[in-house]
Amino acid sequence: EKLIFYRPCKTAILTQNFGELKACIYPNRRVVTKVNNVCPAGSIDLYASQRLKGHNGRDTLIWYGEPIYFSGNYDGWMKTEVDNAGGIGVDVISNEPVLKCTEPNCNETHYVKQRVWHGLKHVGFDKRQVKSGEAVMLGDNSGLSSATHLHWATKWCDKDGNGLHKDNGYYGAFN
Repeated sequence: EKLIFYRPCKTAILTQNFGELKACIYPNRRVVTKVNNVCPAGSIDLYASQRLKGHNGRDTLIWYGEPIYFSGNYDGWMKTEVDNAGGIGVDVISNEPVLKCTEPNCNETHYVKQRVWHGLKHVGFDKRQVKSGEAVMLGDNSGLSSATHLHWATKWCDKDGNGLHKDNGYYGAFN
């Protein structure tokens, strides 16, 4: 079976794609965009600072408070999170294993999760069953972020939503 993800928001302006290297960070944790592929003086590459090969998802420009929808072609359950930078996010974990792993030395069928991040607040609660098209978050600029946008990614996980293959250079995310 093929895993398909649709756009999780109505706004359609892609600002950063998977693997790109457009963001920098200052020591005060302010995130900015590279200018002519160079970080401004006093800042460093965000992804190198996080030990990543590049951006581990897609960023879409959104309006403040825009509803964010679960957009996978599988049924799942919701897991809410707030990271140590104040980023608000939601994972929707598949109810069943849905995709054969493509990571090196992996020949298993794994659960997956769609991750949406930088929210204003969750729409729902942990363990809530979710179907494609249901709202899970309202968009904002929380956490390590330079502007109001949606970060969305797909990651390998186990049945409890714990990330797998975190050493692939993208914290377990895949394109």
